[in-house]
Amino acid sequence: MARCSIENIKDIDPTRGFVLTDTGSDWDKFLGNMDYYGYTNTDGQWFILRLYDGELDDLGRWTEVYRYAKGDDDYPWNWFQKALLTYDYYDVVW
Repeated sequence: MARCSIENIKDIDPTRGFVLTDTGSDWDKFLGNMDYYGYTNTDGQWFILRLYDGELDDLGRWTEVYRYAKGDDDYPWNWFQKALLTYDYYDVVW
């Protein structure tokens, strides 16, 4: 069994080390029923979680849909234009 260490922790959770930096506004919610959460780390990398709520599943229950976008720099610009970014499933983005 491999030991868990600081060196390999990102293999376990690639979002480790990121902190919540911004949250979306009521205007974002009004425009598309979306919530946005922006995260950054000390290396300048970022990811934005887009949460869409209001989708019915096959059983008629309301579900929440989580999608992600990420980058290596220029977080302020990407946060500003977050609605235009390409979002995908966690396992595809990471």
